[in-house]
This record gives sequence, structure tokens and C-alpha cells, in this order.
Amino acid sequence: MSQPLDITNTNTFFPPPLVDPETFDKFRKADVITTVSLKSHQIYLYGPNYSHAALYLGGDQNGTPLIAEAVPGREGGSLGQVRAAPLELSTVYTDGRKVDDFRPVIQLDSTTRNAIVSWAQTETTLGLPCWNVLTDLTVPFVRAWFYWDSTNHRPKDPQRFQQALERMNGKKMMTDKFICSTLVWRSYIEGTGGRLDLSRPNNARIAGFISEFTDDQFIDRTRPYWVFPDTLAQNPQLQRVP
Repeated sequence: MSQPLDITNTNTFFPPPLVDPETFDKFRKADVITTVSLKSHQIYLYGPNYSHAALYLGGDQNGTPLIAEAVPGREGGSLGQVRAAPLELSTVYTDGRKVDDFRPVIQLDSTTRNAIVSWAQTETTLGLPCWNVLTDLTVPFVRAWFYWDSTNHRPKDPQRFQQALERMNGKKMMTDKFICSTLVWRSYIEGTGGRLDLSRPNNARIAGFISEFTDDQFIDRTRPYWVFPDTLAQNPQLQRVP
């Protein structure tokens, strides 16, 4: 196991965390971190339990703990949108109203944990953008819904509905653009050679705005084609660190 963190905050430049600092002492290399921000558009859009996911990378050469995360453009600042941020500059620290730490049920060896982290570290050096909420998230859902018969709970046009699902899957699979959850999910896929797919089963609930114009059958048909923070938190291959 990697060594526990030693978090101090004596520089007044950094805001204090919104949770007990001892929370961060739990983090180990390749842990999945989920948080809630009441400012997140996701709260309105689909009513999640968690609005952000990140990956703990361990410490840099100076021992500074690093967080791999993808954040919207307005939050990226000088660190960029898909980035490895020092813990005290990450949204996990500055914006998390609730922070939970998840770890695989089956303990990973150090080689695998390093591989997960290495893949994420590489992606965070490329200056990649975060998803656009409208074009990369909302529109693909709406297109699939257009070909769905909500009265009979089945596709109106099976071929075009399947094409819409494939477009959704194309967004999920992108490596030139990420949302927070796809960055974490893909890091695990690549680092474990496909052994740990944290998007399946997808037990995330959908509430909020999206639930107002969809039905449960539609959501169930689309589940394999998206991954949100709740997808990771609800995956039985992970367990929350108490």
C-alpha cells in the first residue's frame, strides 16, 4: 500500500477544505474519489448522489499529493481542464461538500495500481478539454429519446435508436476529451487490461431534469453507453473506505 497522506494547510492562499481534513488521510494510490458540489449542473440535470469523480495519483517527487480530474472550462484555470492537480488546488479539496474514497474489493498489486495511475498521468499532460454538457452529454441523450416510444417502452425505429446508442458510446469511449467519470473509468480499463470495467453494471439512478422526459426502460437501455460518478460509486467491484 502507498503511504498515508500528511495534509497540512498553513498557506492562506488555499481555502480550507469543506470536509474534515482527516478524510484525505484515507487516500491511497489509484483510489477512486467521489464528491458532491451543490453548484454542479448535474444536480439539476439528473439528480446524482455524487457530482464529481477523481483519481488519486499519489505524491509527486516532492511528496505533494496529486489528483487526476476533469473539470469544466470555467473551473480549469491555469491547471487546465483534464489535469493532475495538487490536492489543495483540486475541486476534491476546494469544492467537495462530501468526499468519499473507494477502492477495489479485490486488492490490486502495486504494478496494477501504478499502471492505472500512469495512464491517467499521461492523459493529464496532453492539455485535453472536458466534455461540453450540451453537445457531448445532453444532445446524445435527446437523440436517442427521439427514437424511443415512451408509450410502449420500446424504440420507434430500432435501427436509428441503435445508431443513437452507438453515438452515445462514441462519446463514452473518447480519449481526446473527458468528463470526470470517464477519465477515472478509462484509467481503470487501461491500467487493468480491461479486467476492471467500472461502468458495468451501471447502477446509477437518474432523477432530475432528464427523468422528467424519459422512462425507466429507456434509461435501462442506455445504461451501457454512459458512465457518471454514481456509476463508479455504485459499482460492486468497488467498496467505500470507512
